[in-house]
Amino acid sequence: LEVLPLGPQRNVALIRVVDTVYVLGQTPQTISLLERIEGQKAMDVITSAKGVSLTKFKDAFNQFFDKFKRQS
Repeated sequence: LEVLPLGPQRNVALIRVVDTVYVLGQTPQTISLLERIEGQKAMDVITSAKGVSLTKFKDAFNQFFDKFKRQS
């Protein structure tokens, strides 16, 4: 869905597989699963990620995970 660069050769990516969103961390050596999002939360991420610029994605990513952390 989107990729957010965090630094040289380091990214966070949102990957959609059917109705599940995977948040992956990527470095030159590895790709790590950071979070798996399902259900309505996944649909919210999928809907909000369509056609979003990188700046808006960064803001949306931070807002979503702030809300997600408070709900956990």
